[in-house]
Amino acid sequence: MAQSCGYQPCNKKISEKPQLSRNKIHRNYCSLYCMEATINNIKPIKNDVDGITYRPINKNCSVCRDDFELAYTPENKSNKRFCGRTCYTKLVSKHNGHRDFMILSILYEKGPLTSGDIAKISSSFQKTATLNGISLILKAWKGRGIVSAYKESEHGAYTYTYISKLFPGEAVIKFCRRLNR
Repeated sequence: MAQSCGYQPCNKKISEKPQLSRNKIHRNYCSLYCMEATINNIKPIKNDVDGITYRPINKNCSVCRDDFELAYTPENKSNKRFCGRTCYTKLVSKHNGHRDFMILSILYEKGPLTSGDIAKISSSFQKTATLNGISLILKAWKGRGIVSAYKESEHGAYTYTYISKLFPGEAVIKFCRRLNR
């Protein structure tokens, strides 16, 4: 049975299969917009024409920090993390830029997680990474000072935390090398 979006005014159903959902990180919401609106307690405006109007949310681009509006739309624009195509192109022009951005974004948006938690969340992405692969990727980001890691117990898994002042896109742009095309 499909569940409803966690944002009260939204009546969209969320697919049971995360691969089909447009919001890959926050599974209780149909979009990043709905999650942000819930956290910030943003209510839509009632109007006479079509019922309700959703207020745009001001966000910062993950690559250049420019402001842009996150809007409630039927297209994928409700999940935007970039101000435009130029910043997205900059990001994916880096070696493993998209993969690293998504892993860092999960940590940045969800808080401290183990590599197993990240692997479970990223299982709905087109390109998945294994638990060991994520651990190796995060080990490199730990060396760059972007994430930290600690163990609860001697035999337990590492818990990773995003600690940098840089946004995930900025970190990828700064530290990843350019693709040779």
